[in-house]
Amino acid sequence: MPTLYIICPSELYFPGLESWIVEAWAALPNHHQGSGWVYDLHRADGANTFPPLVVYAKIAKGVGPVLILGALKHAPITVLATKLTTKCVLHHVVELVHADSVRDAVVAVLDRHANGEPFIPLRLAATMQILWKLEKGDYWGGGAKNKAFIWESDLPRGRGVSEIIAPHVLPVANELKLKGLLQTKTSQGDLKYALNKDQLPTMHAIFKNDWEKIPNGLVSWLLNAEVSVPRSEIEPAMKGWVLGLHASDITT
Repeated sequence: MPTLYIICPSELYFPGLESWIVEAWAALPNHHQGSGWVYDLHRADGANTFPPLVVYAKIAKGVGPVLILGALKHAPITVLATKLTTKCVLHHVVELVHADSVRDAVVAVLDRHANGEPFIPLRLAATMQILWKLEKGDYWGGGAKNKAFIWESDLPRGRGVSEIIAPHVLPVANELKLKGLLQTKTSQGDLKYALNKDQLPTMHAIFKNDWEKIPNGLVSWLLNAEVSVPRSEIEPAMKGWVLGLHASDITT
């Protein structure tokens, strides 16, 4: 069943909120009630905080939208939001005055989920598609056993690159070369691309949203959200990324 994860203060900090949640859930519009949604409630502790990595691990097993209600400590919310960047909607409503405001918050997050959110920064989506295409094609370049490079003109053409992302692939690939994730060579006067095996930990961190393991400059560039695309653009790459499948064959 599709699950909405709700995080809220304990009754100590917000008496009556849990009864509002029950009331609000019963009053959801018919199209939401008929979709089989259930909610999973996580209460903050006596210090009005929660363990973000524990909550993240639970959400990651059955990914669904997240609703945070009330005033909670900011730090764990930031950690959780960062970890969920490419996975699901996170919606936080601080001011709650009655059960109807809780219902409105629930409807808002379910509607955002239904409309394809979270939206992913274009650069991040293009990066994931490029890395996945090269990885599954065994384009590692480099040593004697691994001479595989892909022609620049072939890089935007299918095999993991979608129509929405294709027009943006070459400028993104060029930036990934400058940032060290890709390597290039010239053959017959044309450019060719391959993965840079030395950057495998960074690539893996990108797919795992482990932003603390990625250089700050690269994170800032990847998460630039001036242009965004639906999360569906990265789902095949997220599921298909199998780091290490070919890496064991790489020689230096």
